[in-house]
Amino acid sequence: MNVLIVDSTREILLAILLKDDKMYVRKSLRGNSRHVTLLFVKIDELLTEAGIDAADIDFFAGIIGPGSYTGIRVGVCALTAMARANGKKLVSVNSLEVLGYGAKALGEYICLIDSGHDYYAMEVKDGVRRYFILDRNLTDGYDNKIIRDDNEYYIDNIVAVVKEKISVTDYGNLMIPFYMKKSQAGQSFKDIKDDRDFVL
Repeated sequence: MNVLIVDSTREILLAILLKDDKMYVRKSLRGNSRHVTLLFVKIDELLTEAGIDAADIDFFAGIIGPGSYTGIRVGVCALTAMARANGKKLVSVNSLEVLGYGAKALGEYICLIDSGHDYYAMEVKDGVRRYFILDRNLTDGYDNKIIRDDNEYYIDNIVAVVKEKISVTDYGNLMIPFYMKKSQAGQSFKDIKDDRDFVL
């Protein structure tokens, strides 16, 4: 089984190719403003090293958010185009789910991804996930149950989540972005619209 996995939602661009039992990895540390120009370069490097073509990929998997707005769109669009061009399936993965993978033994925990002014958060209690925005000053009370975005096992976790989703047939023909708040452009449009509504 050949699986291409992409995470373009973070500062580090990550592309992983699983070919049978072998894993190929490419990272770019240049910042998410360059992801759109580097993504296909990294994918091509992986395919070349593994000696396969995009048509040989069985599943196209990617992080759908939360994270960088542009990064989410870059990854979702690229993977959707490649999957449709080759008649293959898409596997959607939430970045908070990846951070929390392997933490089930804790019972209750919270995963945090820094979003600048606050955190994207996923709280797990009694097996139920709740997503929300958490103010930076409100992390008290979670004690040792916080899993932050500096998880050193991120690559292992993302591979494990993707394999698990494939094994339980959690894949399809769509990849829908997971945004937890509006983009700056979306918020600016809302502010302008609200101002006009107020004036009228």
